[in-house]
Amino acid sequence: MGSHSGLVQLLGKQPCSQEHREFKSRPHRIIFYMLFQDLLNRFKGVWRPFFCTEKIVSEKNNLINIRKTWGSFNVMVSGYFQSGPYVTALWQKMLKRINPNYVAKNVLMLGLGGGDGLKVVLPKFKQAKIVTVEYDPKMVEIAERLIFKTLNYYPEVIIKDAEEALQQLVSSQRKFDVIIVDLFIGPKTSPLLYSNNFIKLLAQTLTPEGYLLVNFFKEEKELSPLFANYFANQELVRYKYNKMRIYRQKD
Repeated sequence: MGSHSGLVQLLGKQPCSQEHREFKSRPHRIIFYMLFQDLLNRFKGVWRPFFCTEKIVSEKNNLINIRKTWGSFNVMVSGYFQSGPYVTALWQKMLKRINPNYVAKNVLMLGLGGGDGLKVVLPKFKQAKIVTVEYDPKMVEIAERLIFKTLNYYPEVIIKDAEEALQQLVSSQRKFDVIIVDLFIGPKTSPLLYSNNFIKLLAQTLTPEGYLLVNFFKEEKELSPLFANYFANQELVRYKYNKMRIYRQKD
């Protein structure tokens, strides 16, 4: 003859667990939960402008998440920031390393992301013409909606692979006083940064007295020796999880 619990199981019933008994003995928890859900639904129109998440499907980045919190936007791919307060603070720190008296007439940004870099570059180089390169049209649409309209500034946008764009710029003999390289595929730096041809094109595009700013994230140790073959290393800059370097042209 089986035990009592075995009989209950045979009858298709389960003995109450301690958690189940506690839940049943506290009906106010259920009432509170229902009231809380009702409150959220009633005030959805109020809190949505301050807290919301938007998902955008992209052929290049698969899924892009836009998270709004108190008017601040974070654009994320695979859980990593492509734009937002973190990215803004990162480039603010980098640009402070450039001589404050340096005048840039042309700035090239490789990797637009959600466009937050513009919020830092534009005030720093007020008179400069800014050209951005971004391979994902969906990111350009996001930047136009979140940043360009807010700043009332529309840079020249090249929607193309960064290496192809550089080749095009070299062919047309366009040069830049500041080049910002922020190229990622999710959490990984773009394979282009491992290409000698890509780095050589950067050198050909930078003016003799110009600044090259590169965000290596976690791959600085592997990538910096490659860039040292073409540029004079000026400084290593750290910002939380990111390692960046500032380069100048070799003499």
